[in-house]
Amino acid sequence: MDNVYLVRYAEPAVKGSYTRSRMVSRLMSNIKKALSFRNVDVGGISHEWARIILHVDSHLPVIDEVLSRVFGVKSFSPAFKIDSSDLRVISKYAERLFCSKVRNKEFMVRVRRTGNHEYTSKDAEREIGGFLFDNCNPRRVNLTSPDYAIYVEIRGDTSYLYDQIIKGPGGLPVGSESRVLSLFSGGFDSTVASWMVMKRGSPVDLVYYDFGTEENWSIALELAEKLYREHVMGQFTMKLYRVDFHETVKTVSEVVRKNYRILVTRRLMFQHAAKLALSKNYLSIVTGESLGQVSSQTVESIYVTSSHLQVPVLRPVIGLDKDEVIAKTIELGLYDIASRQKEFCSTKGVYASPRPDPSIFNEELLKVTLLLEDLWPPKIDVFKIR
Repeated sequence: MDNVYLVRYAEPAVKGSYTRSRMVSRLMSNIKKALSFRNVDVGGISHEWARIILHVDSHLPVIDEVLSRVFGVKSFSPAFKIDSSDLRVISKYAERLFCSKVRNKEFMVRVRRTGNHEYTSKDAEREIGGFLFDNCNPRRVNLTSPDYAIYVEIRGDTSYLYDQIIKGPGGLPVGSESRVLSLFSGGFDSTVASWMVMKRGSPVDLVYYDFGTEENWSIALELAEKLYREHVMGQFTMKLYRVDFHETVKTVSEVVRKNYRILVTRRLMFQHAAKLALSKNYLSIVTGESLGQVSSQTVESIYVTSSHLQVPVLRPVIGLDKDEVIAKTIELGLYDIASRQKEFCSTKGVYASPRPDPSIFNEELLKVTLLLEDLWPPKIDVFKIR
């Protein structure tokens, strides 16, 4: 009997054969990289019958943690592999593994079967379940809401036994899509947006527009590093660009009318991010905008701040409200850092016009653009996130 993990994936399974093969190979590679990042050695990894089989010396909490965070993993199970499809042999192993766990409990046995056998899946459930019922003193069989469930997958001449199905993030293996550039503040929205784009297969590099304090930057860097350690885990390299926007914000605050300052600043950030993306071969930029969440994220505001860009803007959290975004940061284990990020003092208490007039906006933008000619492009520092 060998210790293994059965890893399930969803979306790659419905792709065409070439794309499916490419994505499954990517997922297997990502699992190995993530485990290596956590200093976990595995005996091998293989693929068969829409399952990735991870061979290990023993089931460990660190492996559970890694697999629960690898993008593309729908679910997984710590399992025991036996080289037999004989129901009597399977029943004996089930007794050995699970007898103490079904004692005095309502239980069920679920069997999935692939290949040619002299019995059906229901036959296997009845025989294995009956053997446990006769030998382990359970309370009774309950096929709808048992206290304890045993799962058996019989694949050709091999069987896998397990009693847990642990959820993964789902989505696509990161690296299935092209790399993108995410506008990252170190707060809730941009963090969740970056994670969601990774879930859809795109490696992410981050760009932080520095017009706050050193504390703002330190929090953003700390959050980026935790995002990498706990969710990227070595599956790809991640950069963080720090763009010096102090003079830009100062100029905006001096010449732009109050209710257009945030909008003009955002437009300048978008313009710079688009140029940076084009120069570094990113095909899209990402933001944490949520429609109507604040006055600078109304449809009209989004139009004036990001129209006419040369690269598309991805907005993964556009339909989420703030409570949903915060709940996601809690789920990801990133809330404690993101909640410490503060709004920059020069924009605190300054509210954007929720229905900006495009002609007025363009006039205000032109004022600051002319003054910034000698200051741009702003200084950029690049950090490798570890």
